Amino acid sequence: MRSSASSLLCTLLAAAVALVLGADARAQQRCPTISFLSYAGVVYASEEIPASVSIPPGDRLGEGSIDEPDSEDGCKRKRDEPNVLRAGDIDPAVAVAVEGRSGSLFVLGGRCSGYEGQARWDCLLRPLVFDGKGYTGVAYPATPAPRGTVRLGESLGTGELDGASASVVVLEGVDPDVAVGIEGRPNEVFLVPGVCPYERFANTEPQDDLGRCLRAPLWLVFDPIGAKVGDTVTARADRVLRPELEGAEVALVRLGVTADVLPEDRSGAVPIGVITIDGQGRATLPFDVPDVEEGLYETIVTCVRCGPAFGGDTAFAAGSIVVFEKKGGGSARPMLIGAGAVFLLLIPVAFFAWRRGWHRG
Repeated sequence: MRSSASSLLCTLLAAAVALVLGADARAQQRCPTISFLSYAGVVYASEEIPASVSIPPGDRLGEGSIDEPDSEDGCKRKRDEPNVLRAGDIDPAVAVAVEGRSGSLFVLGGRCSGYEGQARWDCLLRPLVFDGKGYTGVAYPATPAPRGTVRLGESLGTGELDGASASVVVLEGVDPDVAVGIEGRPNEVFLVPGVCPYERFANTEPQDDLGRCLRAPLWLVFDPIGAKVGDTVTARADRVLRPELEGAEVALVRLGVTADVLPEDRSGAVPIGVITIDGQGRATLPFDVPDVEEGLYETIVTCVRCGPAFGGDTAFAAGSIVVFEKKGGGSARPMLIGAGAVFLLLIPVAFFAWRRGWHRG
């Protein structure tokens, strides 16, 4: 059992590599040769820095937990707790460096997804600068057609992107404190650091998790992002919250699809708490994973007072979490198989499952 579960997790991690780096389907049949870093409650995946790109390591940020290959084929893994460093001038909410691994950059979730080759490195190294703040790009995939777009609104002012002036505009239905657009570039958005860390665009609406995240009144980031029944999880709001979200109810609903959607049937929703906003407009919600079946669960936020600002909507999808077997249970194999298809959770769930030994029967 241990061997089969370990092989399964390697397949899961390899699928994560394919999604992050655009590898072909054959990569999913091999063990991953990249590393995964957990730091500050989120998960980063390593990318090899090309010779044409220079990213000097900077100041120490803290200590992280890393899962990395311990064999040439990547099937043997090891764990360490290295120092996490700034990566040049890159915001740590986008990418970081790790001491002793100068050839690698560790990129958070979906940052700069949708870009390929040099365009991806330009995105990481030269963000949009507007009103003294940096915004990191995310683009709709070039294929399959038709390529997704966003609706660009009124002008906000002039920023700088890749050394040139850029006309910064509102994205219709999106708070400018979450993301903005660039005039003439309807396939891209530019995100505030920390917002929607794992979500990506998709050209088909059911899978367009980033689109839903941007339009939501809040999104929750879970630490850890996969847990067993009875484990303590901390949910953190990814943005400054509207005052009307104070007291909004939060519940978990099991999903039948692998996307961040608002299920039509929410009769089985299990409450986990309410939103309490602090003096900085942020919210943190610790909770114990309730006694529910294994599966992928969507966080549903019910905010009656949000209706006027959101077209009458009062219930919102707000991020996913995977529930593994109950404490003292057996193998996590069935849940790992399901998690292998979860686009937005693939990397962090695989990392935490590996790190906590849930691949062992």
